[in-house]
Amino acid sequence: MHKPKYFSLQELMTPNYHKRYGEFCWSFLDERILIIADKLRKRYGPMNCNTWHYGGDRTESGLRAPGQKHYRPTSQHAFGRAVDLIPLDTYAVEIRNDLKKNGIQVLDLPNYIDSVTFEDNVSWLHVDVRNGPKGLNFFSP
Repeated sequence: MHKPKYFSLQELMTPNYHKRYGEFCWSFLDERILIIADKLRKRYGPMNCNTWHYGGDRTESGLRAPGQKHYRPTSQHAFGRAVDLIPLDTYAVEIRNDLKKNGIQVLDLPNYIDSVTFEDNVSWLHVDVRNGPKGLNFFSP
């Protein structure tokens, strides 16, 4: 299992799950999204995901659990296959534009990660690894 170099477990997990399950929470997250999150932060600089562990208010930007405000049972977040990232040194639209222009290969992903989806037209960077068309995919809410 891939453990991210650039993200802590708290950044990717809900506070309740982290308190209840601790390190076992790594098993709730898809390895592909962990690799992609690391590659995005490495290429584009610092990004916030969940911030609850240092006093921030973000708790639903990684895994979403039943009972949370934005939980939807069909969301990729509910399966541990999505993250919402807030870039700190650039804008999400600039990252999406770079990926559209230069392709997903700029992230140097392993070959088995063959489908990556980004939400378009939002101020944050939603990325997921849903089962879908191969390559780089964009959708609008």
